[in-house]
Amino acid sequence: MATASKLYTLWSLLMAALFAYSASVQLNDPDWYFWFPLYVVACVVNLMNRAISSKRIKQFAEAALWLGMFLFLKVVAENGISGFC
Repeated sequence: MATASKLYTLWSLLMAALFAYSASVQLNDPDWYFWFPLYVVACVVNLMNRAISSKRIKQFAEAALWLGMFLFLKVVAENGISGFC
């Protein structure tokens, strides 16, 4: 049976692959320049989780969180202006 550490590494790699795929399909989006960095940072956080210090990972993760919150507010504001809310 796999240890928790091996499972954690496996799931981190799977999530990194998912975020990399998500980043690649954003390139044909009209506002790709917002979404692409979010997915790339999330991918990097998952890939580098074991390789670099936890302080550096925390900084990347925090940047991804703030970017994600900004994008969420952007989408809500656009929908509110367009009358979809």
